Amino acid sequence: MAARVQVVLMVLVVSVWMDGLLGDFTADISIEVYPGYVLPESSFVQVLPAASFCKCRVMCQTLPNCTSSSRYFNDKGEQVCGLSEEPYPPPTFILNLEATTVIIPSRVVYPPTTTTTTPPPARVWISAARTYDGTNGYSNTICGTQGGVVTFIPDEDFVNRLVLSDDSDMDVDLDETTGIWISLSYDMTAMKHLLYDGSYFEDAPEFSKFTFTTGDGDCFCLKANMVVSSTSCTLYASQPPRSIACMDAP
Repeated sequence: MAARVQVVLMVLVVSVWMDGLLGDFTADISIEVYPGYVLPESSFVQVLPAASFCKCRVMCQTLPNCTSSSRYFNDKGEQVCGLSEEPYPPPTFILNLEATTVIIPSRVVYPPTTTTTTPPPARVWISAARTYDGTNGYSNTICGTQGGVVTFIPDEDFVNRLVLSDDSDMDVDLDETTGIWISLSYDMTAMKHLLYDGSYFEDAPEFSKFTFTTGDGDCFCLKANMVVSSTSCTLYASQPPRSIACMDAP
């Protein structure tokens, strides 16, 4: 019950049978009883005299729109019954040792329980195919054969997941010389390197963990020990073919 109210209560759940109370009216109405607490007065649609808790409880049960009630003493010392038609349970009860509150669960709507789940990280892999052409367009063609796109996520977890995705080729692909093609370009206006998602490499939290080396071209590859290097996109004779860092297409 702690999820329904912001107080710790000992809840007594009572099943009340009313046989012939209003002529042919017969019902089995389950109630929840909260001794020592009263509903906020702002929730009451009616406040009527009630000589006892039982009379207040019966008033609420016999009124079809009543969802909860409180029997308490008003400012004049009179025993009264506050009747509520609020569709939701009150967020708070007020401590009052001379009061008793009743809720009829079948007449209130409890907000659905929401759960927050963390989606799994995107699948990343090193392409089996190798190419001399490091442009994003051609790399996307190769990654697309497996439902992916060329990518680069500047964090150590990305590098580790790439290694796990292709253990057999790791020594070849992520060595200190060859590396693998990644999605990275240079924004001349911002003077920063642009990632596939539109953010900048230099603004990434783990940017300082990478070593950036400048080469002779506009394409980029990831090498061993988290080294990112710029290189020519199509100078076939001067560089080996490379695999590509791919991830599931968004």
